[in-house]
Amino acid sequence: MHFDKATIEKLLGIEAYDRLLRKLSGGTANPVGYEFELFNCAYEVIMYAYAFSVDEAAEFNTSAHHPAEVLVTQGAFAFVDDVVVDTPEITVFYQIKHVEDLTWTPELKSDFDRQKTLMDQTSRAYRLVLVTHRQDRAKALHVSESKYLPETVWVAFRSPDGPTIGEKARELMLCVQSEGNAHLVQWMIELAWMKGPRSETAAHTLARASELSRGAVKEFASSEQSLLQCISRIIAFDNEIEILKLYADGHKISYHLRWDENEFEGFVVIRNWCAFERRLLEETPTSARDLIMMAMQEEQL
Repeated sequence: MHFDKATIEKLLGIEAYDRLLRKLSGGTANPVGYEFELFNCAYEVIMYAYAFSVDEAAEFNTSAHHPAEVLVTQGAFAFVDDVVVDTPEITVFYQIKHVEDLTWTPELKSDFDRQKTLMDQTSRAYRLVLVTHRQDRAKALHVSESKYLPETVWVAFRSPDGPTIGEKARELMLCVQSEGNAHLVQWMIELAWMKGPRSETAAHTLARASELSRGAVKEFASSEQSLLQCISRIIAFDNEIEILKLYADGHKISYHLRWDENEFEGFVVIRNWCAFERRLLEETPTSARDLIMMAMQEEQL
């Protein structure tokens, strides 16, 4: 979620805008801290790909999103800016800290305050998260006297060596199942992120990781590509119905078909596109009639 200079100055003042520009210039993060930030970028890619694979939402009160619908940005134009994740339903802002004496400093509080003020001016669902590498530090921040806006700010603990990330990376393996290969998958995704533009969909990062690992990492074709491939096959091989029009735009499937002497024209809105994509890959309709019937059934769910 990005804001222009005029919006930031109007809501927060010129000093806040100047601080935002200074933050974007790089800061003074040490190499270990920057490595932890890179890990968290890869963590987001892995988490959302895993969630889609097992049909388990990565965020509360949301659906599982195809990796092509998840945009991950490192160093966004935001106050809470280390990692920002945009999905169709929510934007999550992460501040990544790898220091031993982490506290809610005035500067850190100010950044979260400013981000909250900006987001409250929109209708966009959002979450603000402070991530630390130590579990005891996370617990201390939760119970400290300076605990900050507990209803809008989360404190999270993540470890590059923890079992959680390894278990999720294992789901993305297309090689022999082993602990070592799970670490390889994680490392390849981190490497793919470092070689990328630092702002891209999770699907693009995974595609690069698959290429770097020579197919060891599972690749997720974009939902648009997979559906277009399905429609192309139907147009080429459906001999029962004359297809005058059949296409999808990410929200609905439109059609104009001629069957015997009858013509059928209209569209079907897909309310949960990710669920429809998963079903499409599992059942793979071979005719226009089957595709439209499947879409109509999805609409009624």
